[in-house]
This record gives sequence, C-alpha cells and structure tokens, in this order.
Amino acid sequence: MNPRHGMSVIVYDNNGGLYFLIFRRNTSERKWQFLRKLLQFNEDAHDVIPQLIEKVAGIKTYKLKERLTFEINVVENDEVIQNTVFFVEASMNVPVHMSKEKMRAVTYLWTQESGVADKLSESDRNLFHQAVAHLKARLEQ
Repeated sequence: MNPRHGMSVIVYDNNGGLYFLIFRRNTSERKWQFLRKLLQFNEDAHDVIPQLIEKVAGIKTYKLKERLTFEINVVENDEVIQNTVFFVEASMNVPVHMSKEKMRAVTYLWTQESGVADKLSESDRNLFHQAVAHLKARLEQ
C-alpha cells in the first residue's frame, strides 16, 4: 500500500522572538495544530500553499521561506501521512481575516515558541520539535 502524502505549513513571526500561528477546530477534541492538508493524487504542495494560507488561514501577506528537505510523518485518525513541511513567515501585526463561517469552525492563536508544544496535538508536537530545530539553525545563519 502506498503511503498517503500531505503537507504541513508552519507559519511563524520572528519579531523579537519566535511566535507561531496555530489553529484549533472548534470540536470536542480541542487539539491545536499547524495548517495542514491531505494531498490528492497528482496535487502539488507548492500549488496548494496559496489556497491554504490565503483562504483557510486568512493571511494575505506572507513569504514562503523554505520547504524542508525531509518529510515528517504525522498520524491522523490512526493513519500515518508523510508530510512535506513548509515554513511561511507572516506578521502577527497583520490581522488574520477568516470568514465568519470559518471563525465558527476554527480558532487561531499566535503563541510564543515556549508555549507551542504544550498546546499541540501529539503528532503536531513531534512535527514541531523536528522542524523548529531546523528553523532556528537557519535563522542563526
């Protein structure tokens, strides 16, 4: 069986410290996560990023900074999905513009690096620990 492929987008702001944008579906589960999408057959992650950032997250001004050279496995509904991870830089000072119907379904939060891991679902926490080490090394260059 071929593995499923997806993408995760880690939106951050490096303004006097690292801040990350996380999302939570307003369901009984109440788990926070990064933006992610299960890719359909022949769907390219680069083509999906604008839709995910602009339409789902409501961010109009951003910079695609990097695609990680390795994939990170994320478990969702007992299924392992090989995720390509992208870093996107945005400003916390620019409002997130979600539609009213989207705001009823999803909550967002900008949070400092020190508070992110405690809020994330287990699979996103693992993704965060692997990816943030790479991001910090890149920012120190």
